[in-house]
Amino acid sequence: MPPSKAEYRIFSASADPLGEERYPLALVHWDGTELRYAARDRVPSALEKEERALARVLRAMRRRVRELPATQLDMGLDTIFDVRAGDGGATAWSTKRIAMTRDAADHFSRLVSDLHLAQLRDAASSIGRAEVVDAVHTLGTLLAKTHRNVHPDHTVHEFDQLRSPMSWLNGSWVHTVPLVVSSTVGAHEAVRKVAATLELAVPRKHRLVVAYPTPADDSVGRELLRGVAHLATNNPPEDGDTARVRGVALPLTADDEIDTSALQTLVLAELRTAP
Repeated sequence: MPPSKAEYRIFSASADPLGEERYPLALVHWDGTELRYAARDRVPSALEKEERALARVLRAMRRRVRELPATQLDMGLDTIFDVRAGDGGATAWSTKRIAMTRDAADHFSRLVSDLHLAQLRDAASSIGRAEVVDAVHTLGTLLAKTHRNVHPDHTVHEFDQLRSPMSWLNGSWVHTVPLVVSSTVGAHEAVRKVAATLELAVPRKHRLVVAYPTPADDSVGRELLRGVAHLATNNPPEDGDTARVRGVALPLTADDEIDTSALQTLVLAELRTAP
């Protein structure tokens, strides 16, 4: 098979106003037949302050990839993907790059690996940690307007630090932590990260709610639930009947938006019974 042309662009951001060090966040790849997309499933720590802004940019970009008519792609990637300079920390697209390849899918996969991105397989597996943080923080900001015990963007310290997108006070503190399974972070690894956060950053008398997008793969979902149940069993509460670790699923709406209604119900129920 003779080589054929594939074009691609890389979307990146910089925490440095001069843009000297850039972090790849997304990739679009077009071989004349298939449009492929990948994105970072966790924003680099250097861009943490821009995490929610970047989540919104990446969410809009993912939706555009899904909805883009193939006829528009004939115009080329350099004309149909754009973002305002400065959105989410000095963001920018690279110029269009051309590669000659005999296997476009393999070329895309190698780029994804080199850039440390995660491939978009379906809506659930494409949700990154930053998007969960943004959705939970948005809920916290809304609830904080009418409930003084709700605190969006709350930080706690022990040996390590947890920056919770939403915490609330119900006799004791309850913090949220995202748990996201992707093509680069499996269920076991994701649960281990939460376990490390619980052990190193969360005070013993505080509680944790693990907020996770519902995986599209049932087997991954079962493994994730098993991991959350293990955390709950092995971290009994200091006092009271409420488990120290609980999980709340965040399903996707028909528009691929994160549905936080179950989490909202849990928070409001606890606030009603707060001492």
